[in-house]
Amino acid sequence: MNTIRLGNAAVLLLLPALSLTACGSGATPGAAPAVAQASPAPTDDPVAAVRTVDSVAALLPADVRASGRLRIGSSVGFPPSA
Repeated sequence: MNTIRLGNAAVLLLLPALSLTACGSGATPGAAPAVAQASPAPTDDPVAAVRTVDSVAALLPADVRASGRLRIGSSVGFPPSA
């Protein structure tokens, strides 16, 4: 019976200590945080490699085919970016 009480007491004493250590960041106090490096900007033109696919272009309305431009609009609040 005393063994059970001792075990329960140990759990009750260790549980708060273990809970608090789980929230630690592991960083050394006073150490500067790591700074993320920015990706370099692309230097080539990704649109230059785009070619017209005639079977897909035939599906577009005539005024879009005549202009040679397909404008696509989007908003941040709507899928797929929401």
